[in-house]
This record gives sequence, C-alpha cells and structure tokens, in this order.
Amino acid sequence: MQPRRRYVLLTAGLLTALVPAAAPAQTGGKAVIVSTASVEGETISCGCQKKDIGGIARRATVIQDARNGSEANLLVDAGDFGSAADFKPWIRTEFQWEMMGKLGYDAVTPGPNEMVNGLDALRKLYGSQPGIQVTSANVTDKSGNLIWPDHLVIERGGVRFGIVGVTDKSYYSYNLTRGKQKQDDFEFQDIRESLARVLPTVRQDTDVVVLLLHTGYGDARRLLDDVQGVDVAIIGHAPGYKFLPERHGETLIIQSGTRGQYVDVLDLQLDPNGKITDYRGEARPLGDTVPVDDAFNTVVSRFNKKYDAEKEADEPAEASGS
Repeated sequence: MQPRRRYVLLTAGLLTALVPAAAPAQTGGKAVIVSTASVEGETISCGCQKKDIGGIARRATVIQDARNGSEANLLVDAGDFGSAADFKPWIRTEFQWEMMGKLGYDAVTPGPNEMVNGLDALRKLYGSQPGIQVTSANVTDKSGNLIWPDHLVIERGGVRFGIVGVTDKSYYSYNLTRGKQKQDDFEFQDIRESLARVLPTVRQDTDVVVLLLHTGYGDARRLLDDVQGVDVAIIGHAPGYKFLPERHGETLIIQSGTRGQYVDVLDLQLDPNGKITDYRGEARPLGDTVPVDDAFNTVVSRFNKKYDAEKEADEPAEASGS
C-alpha cells in the first residue's frame, strides 16, 4: 500500500512551509477544497465581544488537518487578503502573503486591497512567494492585456482542479474615488464575457471547476444564474458567513466570512471519472477550541510586537498639559 501524503511543519529556527510528501494518483474517493477570503490583513483573533475567533496560528491548524484528509486537496484565497489598516497597511499585506506561502496556498485571485500600490508593487509582492499561483480572467493592464493566466489547472491525487478568478471593478473604482488607490494601473473586462470565454475549456480539461469570485453575494448569485460549468464558487468580497455550502443550481457557493475568522473546508465525493457525487462542508470558526500552532504563533507574535511598536512611535505625542 502506498503511503498517505502527510503535511509536516518543519522548523529550524525559522518558519518554513507545510511541505507535502509525494503522493500516488487516485481515482474516485474524496477531494478537499480549503478556502479563505477577505482576510484583510488580520493576523490574530478578532477580539470580538461575543466570540474571540481567528488568527493565522489557528488557521494553520485547521488547514493542516483538512489537507491531511485527502491526497486530492486544494488551498485557495478569493482576494482581499491584503490589509486596509490606517497605519502602514502594505506591511501587513506583505506579512500576510508571506504567511500564506508558509501555509502552502496553491492559488489566489487579486482583490482591490492588493492593488492599491499599483501593478509593479503587486507583481513584486506575488513574486516573493512563487509557490502560490495567481489567476484572473478579467483583470488587465492599461493596454487591455491580461496580467495573469485566465485559469489554472492543478492536479492532486489524480484529481484535476480547474481554477478561474475574476474581480468586480466596482470595488477598485470605489478605492479610486476615495483616493485610496495610489496608482491606477488596472482595467477590468466584463466578468460574464470573461467567464463565457474561459469556462468551456476549463470544464472540458478538468474534473472540479473552482471559481474565485471577488464580488458580493447578491452579484455572485445573479452571475451564477447565467454561467454554466462551475462546481464551486468561493465569494471573495466581504462574503458574509454561512456555516454550510449553499447549493445554487449546479454550483456550491462558499461564504467563509471576513477578517480571517473562519476557514472553509469542503469535502467532495468523486466517482472514478472525477465527477462530484456528494459533498459536505463547513466554515470552521477559529475559536479557542482550535489549537494554536506554536511555530506560527511565535512568528505572528513577533511581527505584531514590532508593528505595534512602530505604530505607537508614529503617533503624535499629546500636547503637554492637554
């Protein structure tokens, strides 16, 4: 019997990636899709009044456990992992991206928070973690050329995952009007037209089609009324939280909340031809019942201590006697 793939957190003074061992192909069985969206640069638990949930160190535990459940696994983010904090948000964005590399993310599509400093800055950011692939079927440069591949194919455990990403223009435009967008380097093709162009090929060449859909929930449902061939749609823009996947026609809609408070884990049962026959899933809250990964916790704590010190030093001193 072939050994099952294991994900082992290797530490040698510095945090390294969750490294998958080589695995044999499989036909049929279970596939796992793990996803996040709109993390917004959050690194620790949210500090909410009712529940204290979230954090990279807890996310690491859930991701490792979920990916150990099947050789055929995928870890993706639907955009806006970048920070919108008032103080030096790009520092938080860079750190979040570094941790996503260590967590072993496979693919992302860009959100407006990642675009704020322009194309060159985003290319540099993405290039710092070459193990994470980027896809967008509708984001172009000012010449109208697609910047990233319009789809990806990732094969794991004998299952071919087709990944397509699209981003709604309206959120980027809103950043422009607020003056938050530092450099206007991007254009956006029509989402419906982009998907109509790409999805037939992806559907033909893969088993499970995953759409990273950086738009709101209502727009996502209306879009999926017109689009065929999507197995799983992961909503990326402030998606709200639903504990269970929602069936919308032939598509499973995933809503994994915001600020890194949840990780969505979707288990798919596949027939020998790689087609979905059943599913179960949940957006898992990263509450205090989830063990903290010590190695990630150390790195995150060190980053936050330094960031908070810089923020405090930057704040203007109160006037004497006020």
